Amino acid sequence: MKIEGPRSIGAAGAPRKASGTAGAGFSLPADGASEAAPASGVRAAASLESIMALQTLGFDPHRRGRQVRRGAKTLDALEALARAHLEGAPPHAERLMLVALQKDVERTGDHALDSVMDEIDVRAAVELAKLEMADRSRNSR
Repeated sequence: MKIEGPRSIGAAGAPRKASGTAGAGFSLPADGASEAAPASGVRAAASLESIMALQTLGFDPHRRGRQVRRGAKTLDALEALARAHLEGAPPHAERLMLVALQKDVERTGDHALDSVMDEIDVRAAVELAKLEMADRSRNSR
């Protein structure tokens, strides 16, 4: 490795004029005066409709968690209902649990979660309808 001593620094020359290699859309103003151009086309971050929707929904940071827990409890109740049917036991407690859980339905604003919750709620409604039909047929005999 070769170490060289300090090099002499030459005098700064006059600034060079930019050649034609600069970008096609860039140029400096000729008069040297720079004025700030007014911003145009600035759009609002949120539309009026979305702001109104948020106000009508009301923001609740715990809504998503409540619905996730309700979904898990509903799936557990549906599983317990299936077990009760297999064992031949009357599913009174499971029915009451499903009815109570159906009363706590809320929209979260999360489309994926709301879609899954809708599918769980439909399944619970179908099972409740089956139980009601079975009760009607037993009572009509």
